[in-house]
Amino acid sequence: TQDIASTDDEADEELVDDEVIVVGRLVSVTKPSENSATNKATISLEGLFDSDKVEAVYIHGKKATISGTNKWTISSLTLAVEGENSLKVEAEDASGIKTELDPFIITYDATPPATPSIEEPGINDDLVTIDDVEQIISGSVSSDTYAVIVNDYKLSKYVPGSKKFEYYAKTAYGNLEVGENEYEVIAEDKAGNQSETATITLVLEQGTVDEAGEEVNEASEYEEDETPAATSEGGVTITEPNGGESFTTSETEFDIKGEVPANTAKVSVNNYTLSLYEAGSTEYRYTAKSSFGNLVIGEKNTYTVKAYDEDDTLLGTATITIDVESGTAAAPVVTMPSTTGTYSTSLNEVVIGGTVGKWVQNVFVNGTALNTYTPGSEEWRKTVSLESGENTFTIYGEMESGNTESTSITITYQ
Repeated sequence: TQDIASTDDEADEELVDDEVIVVGRLVSVTKPSENSATNKATISLEGLFDSDKVEAVYIHGKKATISGTNKWTISSLTLAVEGENSLKVEAEDASGIKTELDPFIITYDATPPATPSIEEPGINDDLVTIDDVEQIISGSVSSDTYAVIVNDYKLSKYVPGSKKFEYYAKTAYGNLEVGENEYEVIAEDKAGNQSETATITLVLEQGTVDEAGEEVNEASEYEEDETPAATSEGGVTITEPNGGESFTTSETEFDIKGEVPANTAKVSVNNYTLSLYEAGSTEYRYTAKSSFGNLVIGEKNTYTVKAYDEDDTLLGTATITIDVESGTAAAPVVTMPSTTGTYSTSLNEVVIGGTVGKWVQNVFVNGTALNTYTPGSEEWRKTVSLESGENTFTIYGEMESGNTESTSITITYQ
């Protein structure tokens, strides 16, 4: 059952009814999500229907099993082709008349992404001796990559679809120790297919650690601004999205689903009581969506699910954090040598620089790409030579979806 947050009872009821009945279609598919991807050739579906108008549900010619008053399920549906599959949805009324509804679209993808290419501080299968207690491992992945995993750790700052990745190995994080450290990098696509493993081994000598004056920390914080880890207590779980694990994304709509104990009488998400949850059900569903105002673009959105029994006693909780970054990026920001857009100097060479959106893969200054920019670093710098008089530099970013707007700074060399 889907829930949305609203402070207006009438609006809440109207939106809730739309989600249950799916006006104009009579039948809705609740699992899997529309336009999702799978690496299974045979799938199962489940959904809801308007029990006042529909007697039977057919998916691609196969009759679904009805359970409860308005729920249906169907299993062993075979996807005909690798790629996009359009499944016919039909509603049958009491007279036996079938009405064809909007098809359900799902992608079957059994092809794994290409093996990641490690580029720094060495390449695939290299053994590299490093001279510092911290090291960035970076490289490239194919554009169909949805997640990058290093030693079973899913990079929280990797942007789906980005061709570049970075992983921070530091003694302070506990993921870089004296001796040989092997790092296995795997690319995973939206359907869950995983690539072959790319491996690099870093060798850290004791003398390097002694010189730095640091001790290896057993902590597991691999990134300084890591998204908080998900939690689950008392039999309350979050199973979707992302398997219940916190993550970073550019998407702005999610169904948060999971399970609660059988004696649950009430479920709340961020103190909003789910109006469609039925007491005794072991499953719940809540929709977080930017247009609903319960998911904020550009922020870490934490959702806390709580289950209560009939005496209003808390049974358990679960949390997930969804870090939403905008899929579109504004123009780069110039912060040096001035933030005003104009600057005067008696030097014939200066450094210009500033910040840029996380989704930017490259930065261009007067049409030339910066070979020093690291995708996702959110900072750019360039040393420029000046001619007498006014010198204008125009900066823009390049993303998978296109270029950002541009910004300029004019520097006068006297």
